[in-house]
Order: sequence, then C-alpha cells, then structure tokens
Amino acid sequence: MTKAKDIAAYKHERTQIINRLQRIQAFANNVGENINNSLIKARHTVAIDAFREFSEVQSCIEQGAANATELAEEADKRVDFEDLYYETVAAIESLLTRHTANTEKNGSTVTPPSNTNDQTKIKLPVLTLPEFSGSFSEWLAFKDTFKSVIHENTTLSNVEKMHRLDVQVY
Repeated sequence: MTKAKDIAAYKHERTQIINRLQRIQAFANNVGENINNSLIKARHTVAIDAFREFSEVQSCIEQGAANATELAEEADKRVDFEDLYYETVAAIESLLTRHTANTEKNGSTVTPPSNTNDQTKIKLPVLTLPEFSGSFSEWLAFKDTFKSVIHENTTLSNVEKMHRLDVQVY
C-alpha cells in the first residue's frame, strides 16, 4: 500500500468516527424521557472510545502531512473534532444526570438482585469484541463471539444489541 492510500484509508476511518460521534450527539439532543440509563451510558462509552480512536487516526494523518499548510488544516480538523466531542459528552452527561434525577423522583429505579454469595465471585478480564471489517475469513469468529456475548444476552435490549453490532462492524 502506498503512503497516499494509507492516508486515504485513515481519512475514511476518521470520517466514520466523526459520523459515529455526530449520531451520538443527535441522540443526546433529541432523545425522549423514556430511555434506559444503560443505553445512555453505552453511548457515553462509545463517545469516549471514538475520541481515543480519532486521536490515533488523526495522529497518523498528521504525520503524513506533506507540508505546513496541510498540517495546519489537519490541526484545525482535530480542534473541530475535539469541540464536537466535548459538546457531545456534555450533552450525554447532562442527559444522564437529568434522566437519573427523573427516575429517582418517580421512584422507578430498579435495584438488581444481589448475590448473597459475593465471596465466590471471580474477577474476569474485560472481554473485548473483535471488530468485523467484512473479511470472509473473520466472519465465523466474529459471528460466534457476537452471538454468545451480545445476541444471546437477555439483559440487553434489542436497541443495545443493535448498537453493539453497529459499533463492531466497520
């Protein structure tokens, strides 16, 4: 792959990350009051992940800048993304605070059942789902992992499951 193709691929990935964050911002600005706290928290986590991913991709793009003018343009894109990120995270956190307060006020908080045998719990490592790029050779591993971890998880709503699928497929 040539350097120009690498940069083009990074720019495409950057566009996908920006679009993901814009969808989260639209969600935060337009969601109704009848929403699950877990769904809000999931979007908050995805926004944070998007910032990390953008930083990595943008650094690669900036390293490939041909001249000072191009580097300055890329620096402006970083500033624009950071502004979008901070606005989005603030909107999500405000939504979460507002929703939590409304839930507590209405007395509709649900306390999950506690396990009386807490001493037997084992701390497992965090499971990260693989991203699926569309490659046939990755399909079976991705499908099996996604099905067992997300699709068959009865504690997740269909919306949360779809959101996780959307995040993992690029």
